[in-house]
Amino acid sequence: MLVAACIGAGLQQMERSRGLDAQSGEIVDLERRLATARVADDEAAEANTYEALGVTKSRLAADRAVIDDVLVTAFTWDDGKSYEAARADLVDSFGLDEKGPFLTEFMPPATRTVVDRTSQYYIDAVGLVFSLGEDVDVDSTRVIGTDYEYAVVADIDVSSSNVLPGSDGATPTETRRMLLRITVDGEGEVTALTGVPPSERTQSS
Repeated sequence: MLVAACIGAGLQQMERSRGLDAQSGEIVDLERRLATARVADDEAAEANTYEALGVTKSRLAADRAVIDDVLVTAFTWDDGKSYEAARADLVDSFGLDEKGPFLTEFMPPATRTVVDRTSQYYIDAVGLVFSLGEDVDVDSTRVIGTDYEYAVVADIDVSSSNVLPGSDGATPTETRRMLLRITVDGEGEVTALTGVPPSERTQSS
């Protein structure tokens, strides 16, 4: 009787397990379908927003390439000379006004200081190094004719060549987040660029 009871209980348990497995499969399938539906809804909402703004995906892709180039140019330098070269590239390659707010307030001419009776860039004195981080978010905010305005949130990795690497061999780095507003015209030219200096430390290593 005990063996039969155990067999019966085992069969019942197997049936319950099969039922639970079937339910689990249905739940996973339902979650997958819901996730797909949410993505589709998000994409549809985004498409509707862009349509309302008069934005096309091809134009967004072209402008994103321009914006990425601007960011890499502006925020990739490791000494005073490369900083000044970055400023010159923003003028020569992207048509920024050297007297405009971005290059006078956000990225002003490199200052100099005296160290051991020798004049040098302040950037060199402190060993400041900038590089564009991995997280860059670009959102279209306004369309006026063929001019597209974007809000850009970018992470900038800041380190110093004067600081020795840690025991793990990595150079201490802070990541700071900044907000930029950039306008690109129908010819792919940057017609406006403003920025808020990084003030929030998002992470360090």
